[in-house]
Amino acid sequence: MLVEFKTRAQDSPYLTDIIQLSVQRLAIEGQTGEAVERYAFVSVLRPNGRLRSHRVRLLDLDEVSNLKRRHKAILDGHLRPSYAVSEASCRQCALRPRCDRPEPR
Repeated sequence: MLVEFKTRAQDSPYLTDIIQLSVQRLAIEGQTGEAVERYAFVSVLRPNGRLRSHRVRLLDLDEVSNLKRRHKAILDGHLRPSYAVSEASCRQCALRPRCDRPEPR
């Protein structure tokens, strides 16, 4: 079973955590031939010292492959990206300097 440890103020798993763990699961299974649980835990340590673990369902190979194809299509200019629902996600995004989303007021 996989566990991802995060330190952050928001006490919830992010989609990026689930994607990261899903790819790790597929890599481990591919390298070892051993089955890995289809769920994992994202353990979040908050600034106040509280630790909480969240059980998450991992993506299967088809779901990860679809994300990879979408990512490539966006980078190749064949598909327009959609904006994050949360402005906080935008502020932390590595691609923010290249994004065409208007700045929040």
